[in-house]
Amino acid sequence: MSKMKEKYLQEYEKYRHVKIEHRKYKLKSNGSIIYEILDISEDKDKAIIKSVASGMERERTLHWCRKNLEPVGSITNWYSLVPLVEE
Repeated sequence: MSKMKEKYLQEYEKYRHVKIEHRKYKLKSNGSIIYEILDISEDKDKAIIKSVASGMERERTLHWCRKNLEPVGSITNWYSLVPLVEE
């Protein structure tokens, strides 16, 4: 097996448990970009997403969605919001 395929399979296993639903998500790398999941096709392993800002629709793999999107309202770096207390 090639190194790239092995890396992809490891990454796929890492994110395969993430549930994608019909709702709004933000891009993990840029939280100001919001997408809405319009359609999910489990048998084709694809999703139709729409940019909330531009209204542009595109097709993405479910793996891409699982890896790059997180639900709007979730706090991923909650510890950065907690003020540091010096003792």
